[in-house]
Amino acid sequence: MKTAEQTEKQNHELLLEHVQLEQKCEGVQKQIDKKRETEAILPIERKSSLKAMLLEMQIETMTERHQKAQVKLWVALAFRQADKTAAKNLKELVESKHGTYKALKQDMSQDLKDYDELEKKVTVMDTSVKQCFPRSDMIKSTKNTSDEKKLEDLMEQLKALCISEDDNIQENKLHAGAKSRQ
Repeated sequence: MKTAEQTEKQNHELLLEHVQLEQKCEGVQKQIDKKRETEAILPIERKSSLKAMLLEMQIETMTERHQKAQVKLWVALAFRQADKTAAKNLKELVESKHGTYKALKQDMSQDLKDYDELEKKVTVMDTSVKQCFPRSDMIKSTKNTSDEKKLEDLMEQLKALCISEDDNIQENKLHAGAKSRQ
């Protein structure tokens, strides 16, 4: 039979074995918990990394939109500055054209005066310029012409015609005067 010492020794060994088994069980339980925790964390990490990637993509998209909006603003500001410059250039152009218009108007009035004088000279020579170049037609044609260059060309042509007509009239008078003397 077993003695108390042996029983106590056996109980002690069983107790040690029980403690060892409990420690092993706790170790295994810790490993299982750690594995479960890792398995639970992995999907969360995946989700968070996916969310982070999604947020990064959204940030990139927003950054691109911001940059595009900024470029549009810069372009608008540049056009605004260009509009000021263009408006200034247009104003200068209009002023220049207005000055040209005034000069042409003065030239026109001078040409009309010259025409009147030429008409008086021709009337003295007994030839009617009104039949060749009626003044009212000249005024109408110049008023209807909107292009300043055309007006200037017309006036030059009229001057040339008047001068050449004046020369022809004078030559005819000279020839007529020479014939009458003979």
